[in-house]
Amino acid sequence: MHRLEQPVTRAEFAVLVVKYSRAEPIQEDTGFKDVAKQDWYYSYVAVVKEKGFMSGIF
Repeated sequence: MHRLEQPVTRAEFAVLVVKYSRAEPIQEDTGFKDVAKQDWYYSYVAVVKEKGFMSGIF
């Protein structure tokens, strides 16, 4: 559960966007060097990257 006094991480943001938009997580390459395929948020980051909601270094 998220603590309201803590900032939302980029990984959490990616999950929120994917779930809110009802998109399905995907296993495409994210292109981000610091997001490994074994990271719990990898498939969510792949979606937001593909849809143009996130760019740059993650």
